[in-house]
Amino acid sequence: MASFALFLALEARDAGGTLWMLAALGVALTGLGLAGPATTLHDAALRLGAVLLAAIALYLPVGTLLAQGEPLAGAIKQSMVWPQIVVCLFASRLLAETNEWRFARFWRNPAAAGGAPQAQSLLAALALGGAFTLAFYAALPFVTAHGATLEMVRAALEGETVIHYAIVLLFFTALAFLTDAALLQARERAVLAAVRLGLSGQGKPSHPGLTAVLERLRPRAAHRRSFLTIEAALDGETAPAALAGFHDASRRFFRALLSFLPLLGFLGTVVGLATAIGALPIGTGVNRGGGLDVAASLAGLALKFQTTLLGLVAAILSAALLAALEKNEAELDAECLRLVEATRGSADAH
Repeated sequence: MASFALFLALEARDAGGTLWMLAALGVALTGLGLAGPATTLHDAALRLGAVLLAAIALYLPVGTLLAQGEPLAGAIKQSMVWPQIVVCLFASRLLAETNEWRFARFWRNPAAAGGAPQAQSLLAALALGGAFTLAFYAALPFVTAHGATLEMVRAALEGETVIHYAIVLLFFTALAFLTDAALLQARERAVLAAVRLGLSGQGKPSHPGLTAVLERLRPRAAHRRSFLTIEAALDGETAPAALAGFHDASRRFFRALLSFLPLLGFLGTVVGLATAIGALPIGTGVNRGGGLDVAASLAGLALKFQTTLLGLVAAILSAALLAALEKNEAELDAECLRLVEATRGSADAH
């Protein structure tokens, strides 16, 4: 709230009455959600308020400059974007925590009425992706590119078409989604560390001792994947299918986002080529030999492949980060199962 007030003081002094009304509504809804009890209504108010705050922060002043035809890199260069980055960052954390509370409540009481639970919040990823995008373009002028390849990548990042912007924003949204997943994984590891800490005070780990540790952790960790994996393994079962379903739903959506990165790149190239070819009869000159000077009309055609380059690079980076995340998740599951095996071995020895 303080960051948004600072943003308004710096950027919204000359804004119209409608924007101030939306800002007041966003602040009121966010305050209601934070001050009230953890109910479905207050969660909805908090989510809507955080979305409004992030949207206003992204609109002023960068959005207004874009509407005037200014390229994104230039609009950010002309603006003091750090207040916007802070607002989007805090809005994303509010949305992520709200989603976490909703999912935990659902897992404890699935029969209770409430909104649709999600393993990860798309709105939080969008807000964090917006913050990443602003920070990236704010830092880009200070980055020096050496070599033809890096210069080409930089030129692609500074592209001025809507497709350029869409690819960059989609990439940073994907990066934000992975960041949230990594933060959730850190919490899963914290649960595993708490289980190990509880077992360390019992001397030799045992099946009953592990069960007792899980019961102590149940109020705050019953919805965690590591907790449920250990609990299910104690009973000789696999983790609940419902949890796997939520996890798989998030990953399927993320993989769909990844597929759009190269597709948007190809779309930008197709549009650019169609535009260039359509202009050939107008831009083609006649050389001294009486032939068509095609080279002159296609001099800038290489720029039409910038979006393909951008989309492919973004897709490769995102896929590599996803592979690293899923590797760590698989290792965490294996650690949980091995912990249960160790307690069983100890119990069998007795």
